[in-house]
Amino acid sequence: MKKILFSVALIFIIIFNTISASALTIQYDGITTKYSGSIYELYVNGKKLILPLSPIIFNDRALVPVREVFEALHSKVTYQEKTKCVDVEYEGNKISLYIDKPTAYINGKKTTIPDNAVPKLINEVGKDAKTMVPVRFISESLNMTVDFQDPRIYISNQEETATPTPTVKPTPAPTPSATAAPSVTSKLTKLTFSDSGNGVVTTKATLTGSPGKVDGFILNNPTRLVVDIYNCNYTVSTAYAVDINGISKIRVGYENGRTRLVFDAENISSANAVLKNNVLTITAGTKGSLTSKVTVDTSGQTSQPTATPTVVPSSTPAAADITKIPYAEHSNSDKLIVIDAGHGGKDGGASGLLDGDTILEKNLTLQMALKTASVLKSKGYKVKLTRETDVYPTLQARADFANNSNAAMFVSIHINSVASNPTARGTEVYYASLNNDTSYGLKSSYLAKYIQDYMIGTLKSENRGVKQSNHLVTRSSIMPAVLVEVGFISNEEELAKMVSSSYQQKVAEAIASGIIKGINSVKIPSNRSELLKERKIALEEWENSQ
Repeated sequence: MKKILFSVALIFIIIFNTISASALTIQYDGITTKYSGSIYELYVNGKKLILPLSPIIFNDRALVPVREVFEALHSKVTYQEKTKCVDVEYEGNKISLYIDKPTAYINGKKTTIPDNAVPKLINEVGKDAKTMVPVRFISESLNMTVDFQDPRIYISNQEETATPTPTVKPTPAPTPSATAAPSVTSKLTKLTFSDSGNGVVTTKATLTGSPGKVDGFILNNPTRLVVDIYNCNYTVSTAYAVDINGISKIRVGYENGRTRLVFDAENISSANAVLKNNVLTITAGTKGSLTSKVTVDTSGQTSQPTATPTVVPSSTPAAADITKIPYAEHSNSDKLIVIDAGHGGKDGGASGLLDGDTILEKNLTLQMALKTASVLKSKGYKVKLTRETDVYPTLQARADFANNSNAAMFVSIHINSVASNPTARGTEVYYASLNNDTSYGLKSSYLAKYIQDYMIGTLKSENRGVKQSNHLVTRSSIMPAVLVEVGFISNEEELAKMVSSSYQQKVAEAIASGIIKGINSVKIPSNRSELLKERKIALEEWENSQ
């Protein structure tokens, strides 16, 4: 099959631009949310398509409406409602994909869609749902080329298709050699990143084979760190959401025998890279004034690859273990953590059936909240709960409780539900865009990522990611605040786990571990009264705009 083509504009330099994203509200898996990512125009063989739902980025992958796109390419598209199967037939090839499943069949051969980029039923509010599929996988499978020139996507089944000049001119990549494309012997097979403290992010790239030289440099407007690994291709994802110390994303691309890593950042003050025993360790400092120097050290690299690659820790922390959760440092022992058990009293929340019994969300969230508070208290942390019994504080009262208690963090625990889709599963954590600044030294999005990472590492549940939604309890809080959706009460398998005391304990330890990871960064501001006034004004303006 012909290899899919990506332009330098996407892979290396250009940051996704958003076209009227703020006006798009979408629904999927029973969830309604404002879409805040990039929205693309789509061209097929040079012709712009008018689509019922434009291409969007979902879990870092471009999804397109399958029927409109591939019928424009004279492909036959059918959808089987009973099995939720999408069949695409083109020039004797057939691909079968299934809604919400990473498994596909290409000409009858079972394969896995990379990076869990599954087909999704998504609709713009008020419009019919469309079957959205990962453009990269299906186009590559059907021998087509895809070219991203932000804010456009071009799909072609022709050998050569002229595309317009990008609206944003990319920073030139190093000029490739005029010789034929090199044959690389090294691959980037694993990429992990971690918070090293003091504004430093450490990224480790595990390589196989014999990589060539490594170059690095820092670019401005916007700020990004670029690291090139020569004689190297990659098998990892093309984008990673980092959201640590000002580094928002790491993007991966390949051209002419070179793999490029691009670190999107608010600021990078210094960086260095060390290649040793086929592990490239990149440290990026994000505090201090900007420099353009990147030090690269390859003196520790062996001439031949080691028999067994160096083991690199996963970006998702290992399962939380209460015996290993650190005790509170003196500077953190007085920082109040507020834990909110969702619903309660007259509000039972969602419900599920297990062995004929009705299970209420409000009871599960209280059990998990009490256990989380117990873990934190046992480690020397100061904790309050919005409720400790089956009562119902209003949503505003919960946020007010945290604000008036001078809390350092607010974590609300909930259970998801999609009655129409009993197979929906997984864990996700929400933060509010209206409460995601650095007034307390830690963004809410960072806290959400810390908790989500530990939840996934501990529970081994499906990773539904960190998401943004302006829930009342989080948007009205002035400290770092998140809302955790532990699992789906509408999924019998997940419900069976969540009623278990041992599983609830794992949930508690994971949430506590994420909280503790972020607590060091929290500094209680002296101007809290001013922050409350500013938040009230911002909320009134936001509510009036809805």
